[in-house]
Amino acid sequence: MNLRPHQMAAHDAIMNAVRAGRSAGLVSMPTGTGKTVLFTHVAKDLGWNTLVMVHRDELIHQTLRTFDEIWPESFKGVIKADVNEYGRQVVVASVQSLHARRLQKIPNHRFGLVVADEAHHAGGPTWAAVLDHLPARFI
Repeated sequence: MNLRPHQMAAHDAIMNAVRAGRSAGLVSMPTGTGKTVLFTHVAKDLGWNTLVMVHRDELIHQTLRTFDEIWPESFKGVIKADVNEYGRQVVVASVQSLHARRLQKIPNHRFGLVVADEAHHAGGPTWAAVLDHLPARFI
């Protein structure tokens, strides 16, 4: 799955920000224009342990399918309900499942890349608690 020109421009901007030592970035794209494809390519190209936080169960499965297509050799896991596979290379998590008790079990420097899918939610207290506990190299 190749990147379209608008995705490649965002990818290049993210990679330049990482190379410049920035710790965060924001990509805003309309629904259906390939945000999941974009951040999957970024994760693959960086090669860092990656956490993708989503707010709906269906987004967990969509994200895993995209990683299967773009980075099939990555070792993927899920955090939701009774599943706690935080030791994998790529982890897709329901943000509701990342409560304080579960976060205590995850080493705070476990992930180099943290993706807050639907970042407009990231200002909420649950999302903020996760981002505070997991200070990634790039968010």
